[in-house]
Amino acid sequence: MVELMYRLIKKVGVSCFFISFIFQKILRYNGKFRYFYHFTSRIRCPAGFSITNEPESIILKSCLLSSGGLYLQAKNGIIIDSTVFIAPGVKIISSNHDINNLQQHSESSPVTIHENVWIGANSIILPGVVIGPNSIIGAGSVVTKSIPQNVIAVGNPCKVVKSKK
Repeated sequence: MVELMYRLIKKVGVSCFFISFIFQKILRYNGKFRYFYHFTSRIRCPAGFSITNEPESIILKSCLLSSGGLYLQAKNGIIIDSTVFIAPGVKIISSNHDINNLQQHSESSPVTIHENVWIGANSIILPGVVIGPNSIIGAGSVVTKSIPQNVIAVGNPCKVVKSKK
């Protein structure tokens, strides 16, 4: 289905917003998610997702509408500031499976991403992580622990490599 939509966009020039509207509002795919998102993105537990400082929201333009392949699993909550930039392919996961019962999810703190953060393509942010203001997460990073403010962090596992001035 997604492949068919890509072909339609290329041939007819249909806007991504229009395709996303069809998926979300007409076909009701992730219809309970209150924000528009790119039609190739997947949203799980949409009630746990929130954007702070919502007016003038950059995130609605940068990740939800233009960054394809975004995966949000907000079982324990995802709190993102409106000034966060998220590249394509990013996964934000707020809950792991319980190791004693794989049908259950374990409880943890929500994932919190503060203002002016840039998350590079194909990064993965795991449960309970807090990313401090004005930080950059390099492409392909796996963020397993909280990241302080004003730093550049990269790698698997993600580590601070440089302070920002």
